[in-house]
Amino acid sequence: MHLKQKLISMLKKTFTGSYRILVAIMTIVLIATGTTVYVNEKRNEVTTHAANPAFGISLPSEMIVNEDASFTVTLNGSGDTFYGAEGHLTYDSSKITVTDVSFGTCIFDSCVDLSEEGTVKLLAASGPTGMTVSSQQNLATVSVTPIASGNLSLSFSRSDVINASQEVVAGGYDPESITIADETGAVCGDGVVEGTEVCDEDGDTTDAGTCNADCSALTFCGDNTVQDPNGAAESETCDDGNNDDGDGCSAICAFEPDVCGNGVLEGVEQCDDGNTLDSDGCSSICELEQPAVCGNSSLEAGEQCDDGNTTNGDGCSSICETEAGAEVCGNNIVEAAEQCDDGNTDNGDGCSSICENELPAAPEDPTLVDITFTVPGTVQTGNTAQLITFAEFSDGSSVNVTSPNTNPGLSYSSNNVGVANLSCSVCSTVLGNTVGSATITASYTVDDVTVVKNGSITVTAPPAPVCGDNNVDAGEQCDDGNTTNGDGCSSICEIEAPEEPAEEPEEEPEAPEVGDPDEEDPVLPAAPEDPEVADAVEEVEQVLEEEETQQEPALEIEAPTLEEIDQCSAEFEETNDEDNDGLSDRMECYLGTDHENQDTDGDTCNDGDEVNQLSTNPLVEDCSVADPVTAMFESVAITDPQPGWILPNDQPSFRVIAPVNATSISLVAVPTEDSEATASVAIGPFTEMNETLVSGLDASDFQVTSEDYTETFADGDYTLVAVAKRTDGSSVTSTPILMTIDGSYSVDKPVPRTLSDVDLPEEGSNLEAWVQSAFAQPEVHAQPIVQAQYDPNNPVEINELRPFVSGDSEFGSQVFAVWNSLVLTSSVISDSVAGEFNIQAPRDLEADEPHRVNLYAIKDFNGNKVRSDSVNVYFRIKTVPFPTQNIFWLLLLLISALVAIKEARERLMNKGGNKVVTQKVAAAEALYAQDNIEGMQGDDSIVQTSELPDAEESAKLEAELMDGEVKSAEESSHVFEDMDDMDVEKHQ
Repeated sequence: MHLKQKLISMLKKTFTGSYRILVAIMTIVLIATGTTVYVNEKRNEVTTHAANPAFGISLPSEMIVNEDASFTVTLNGSGDTFYGAEGHLTYDSSKITVTDVSFGTCIFDSCVDLSEEGTVKLLAASGPTGMTVSSQQNLATVSVTPIASGNLSLSFSRSDVINASQEVVAGGYDPESITIADETGAVCGDGVVEGTEVCDEDGDTTDAGTCNADCSALTFCGDNTVQDPNGAAESETCDDGNNDDGDGCSAICAFEPDVCGNGVLEGVEQCDDGNTLDSDGCSSICELEQPAVCGNSSLEAGEQCDDGNTTNGDGCSSICETEAGAEVCGNNIVEAAEQCDDGNTDNGDGCSSICENELPAAPEDPTLVDITFTVPGTVQTGNTAQLITFAEFSDGSSVNVTSPNTNPGLSYSSNNVGVANLSCSVCSTVLGNTVGSATITASYTVDDVTVVKNGSITVTAPPAPVCGDNNVDAGEQCDDGNTTNGDGCSSICEIEAPEEPAEEPEEEPEAPEVGDPDEEDPVLPAAPEDPEVADAVEEVEQVLEEEETQQEPALEIEAPTLEEIDQCSAEFEETNDEDNDGLSDRMECYLGTDHENQDTDGDTCNDGDEVNQLSTNPLVEDCSVADPVTAMFESVAITDPQPGWILPNDQPSFRVIAPVNATSISLVAVPTEDSEATASVAIGPFTEMNETLVSGLDASDFQVTSEDYTETFADGDYTLVAVAKRTDGSSVTSTPILMTIDGSYSVDKPVPRTLSDVDLPEEGSNLEAWVQSAFAQPEVHAQPIVQAQYDPNNPVEINELRPFVSGDSEFGSQVFAVWNSLVLTSSVISDSVAGEFNIQAPRDLEADEPHRVNLYAIKDFNGNKVRSDSVNVYFRIKTVPFPTQNIFWLLLLLISALVAIKEARERLMNKGGNKVVTQKVAAAEALYAQDNIEGMQGDDSIVQTSELPDAEESAKLEAELMDGEVKSAEESSHVFEDMDDMDVEKHQ
């Protein structure tokens, strides 16, 4: 027992010393290993300052129309050091005009850009030492002139700073608003009719409510703006700027069914020439009419008469022209002794069968009201085109007066005869002379009433001859539908002579049939050199004949209303995706799908796949992958672009989901019948495939960008078809989809700001230039990160297995993220005013593998879905390290707790009479040690006395350890007696 207590005493001493050394070592290690943690925490602290927000606005108490005012833009911090700042302040240019911007004196260098209406771009950079920013530092003063009353909202579309770590940090912003009153004190949009206001709709200063934007008048049907209700409390479903019926939108602003004669081809109409006249090629019910047939007793377009035969000498010739000196009753022309001619030989209709007036007398001739003049839009040089003119009279009747030869009151003229001129002085055809534009004028006079109408015509050059299109064009000797030599017609469409005359000449091979030349077949590319593309073109020709083109996606994605944003934002986080289908829970709230179920409609297709890839509706059973052979081995799906999208780039990107056994993909785009584009485009074949999953089934993914092909698309509508070749040599095609190339549209591509916890500055931003200029150390600052975004050889490194990419887009746009390592797509709707987005990968990615996320946005322009260009971010996920730093922190916390417990125990024992107990315990342990030593001397099997301290030394050590007084062994002899007494007292 004495030896045991002595060993315990030694261990206490040893542990106490080791503990102190251990604490010192742990502290040093933690300082070294915790540097990253500290830096990250400090960085986050700076980011927090910059985001609450980095920029602010100090507004005056009020603004009044036409009275100059100003407000201050502030840079916010908490004694932070900033090296630079960039902010883009947005404002309503219909409410104020910016007249001047001045900076504060504390800024080392600064500039302003006002070139973009509605935006003030501010740049500021400090010197090499940075600039300390107080809680609110004035950055610039903006001088403005209010020009309209109402509510003015000011916000920032960009809010960046360079912090003390010389990092670009994207900050937040708080929108500010102020009310602008007019000179009378009235405020448009406050719901109170004041001053000169005629009306005032609370909170609305646009033309979309019942009161117009400046509160000067109520909105109404016919003001070219759809309101529900309008100022007359009427519900509008359309508003075409007039109150006319019969033009598709009625006089009460309600949609009308198909209207024949409005010049718009609608519904089941075969044609619509802008009138309801028969015999002009398009009937009164908008059906195509056959060309005139002489001798059928029906007076048709171009005929002067029709007596039911083609006999000459009976007053109406064999070509249905009136013969001189002859009278023909029923030809609708009053001749010689005829009193009338109503175009028929019926009695009882006012004009008898012998063309005499019947009682009652015919009414007076109606007067000329207007003429309808139709000019062909284009004509090729050397060709003629028909002019058509109808006279409209006060009784509602109309007469075809197209030919000046038979209607002397009509004349035609051209303002540029060098470009286009009338073929002859008394005919109704126009001849194209040279390339250019001309105005053709029609003038018709009857009963001293004259009406003049103009029409424009464009003369174009004939298309260059294409050898191999099965049409013998000018300069070609033959055209057999191919460009193969040795088949009688050479590759340059010249007739080939046979090498040796055969004894019996063989028949010349017939040209392959490409379609009936009389029918309007699709104009496909001419005989591509690559046989695989040529096969694809043939496949597409058959597809276009048999399959209907998909015009638009099955699900219409629209920007959520403010009410939907509030409701869904309160319920769901932006990035959370509970069912891992590629649609965030908040986006599923907007769409009405189930955020806990990957397949809301139960049609076996994943909700995210239907929205992002398959162009089907996740709320309707319109997609099925129940049969993998049919779904993934016999079908091809074009996923980018989706049906109906407008692409502003003449070299767009494409994406196709193909069968798993596909070996190559070709794409063929054919202009639609009414497209401005005239040339088809065929690209491919492409053989690089990626493995992917579509709703749980294996498939192949194919992607091509403008870097992969050289052809360009002209503006116009195209039918796009993808053709996949399979390992067995067979091919399979996609459903044709409609896409539009239109360079007049412009949609900003998404700007990635962060990838998980890594900042991604905007490529080529002014802010980076300021950084490099200020420090002259481009290798230290943003440039390497910018290169990392777009350089696959220098990827961004992150630690997140399931990363998310955040950035800026436009409000209401649908932002797509294609994670190419998975070939899965996720998307969100930008529901913040700044268009911020945050998209997470649908599932975990592999570590230590190269990855790329491809971003693009779709923006709605009045119902048209326009696709932006793409931006790529290349990245690599590092192997996630074991969290050693966390273990060090836990150990330090545990040791600190033990120290606190020990110190608390010592304080408790040293308080009051416990100090005596402490001393007695120390003395008792010393006595135990001495007794044990004396009893064990000479017993080497247990311990050598030379290895143990003597009793006095032990007593001294124990007393030091327990903060007691040193006592001799003899003085400690009463300890046990005292302790025994204490035990007895304790148990009593």
